[in-house]
Amino acid sequence: IINYDDAKRARPDRQIAFKFSLEEAVSILREVEWSESGSTYTPVAIFDSVSLAGTTVQRASLANPETMRNLGIKIGCKVVVVKRGEIIPKIESVIEDPSLKTTDVVYPSVCSSCNTKLIDEGSRLFCPNQKCEKKILHQLLKWVNVVDIRDLGETLVTSLFNSKIVRSISDLYSLTTDQLT
Repeated sequence: IINYDDAKRARPDRQIAFKFSLEEAVSILREVEWSESGSTYTPVAIFDSVSLAGTTVQRASLANPETMRNLGIKIGCKVVVVKRGEIIPKIESVIEDPSLKTTDVVYPSVCSSCNTKLIDEGSRLFCPNQKCEKKILHQLLKWVNVVDIRDLGETLVTSLFNSKIVRSISDLYSLTTDQLT
């Protein structure tokens, strides 16, 4: 029995939500690029272009090394690509095809900034060095973004950091007019 009056209520009961399956495409993984944000390294899949939800897609985040291992990602393998929420590209699965020549993904082993050995915790690949230049600059940029200091943008902070005027968050609060100009 359908109660049509129920649908008119502000908080209807017993309503049905329809979820449609996502549009999928199959592609070949060509490369895994490592995106660096601060001290964290995030794998990004680069594959042959596919059309999904009205757009052309050729890149998708692989989230972390553990996700890659669970999927069995290899260079040259067939991957099933979807767009979560019709927006975010995601590799859903790998299609086994013994006829394809595949190679293992090369994981970065040392930090590109300080050459410290990276730590792979599964859900995160990162540089453990607290004095890593890239990590310090990332922390400074995040701080400036969070506190929203007027006219102190990424370019200026990076310039001050590279010239060794600003090396910590507290240095931001002791800047002089001459240093800023």
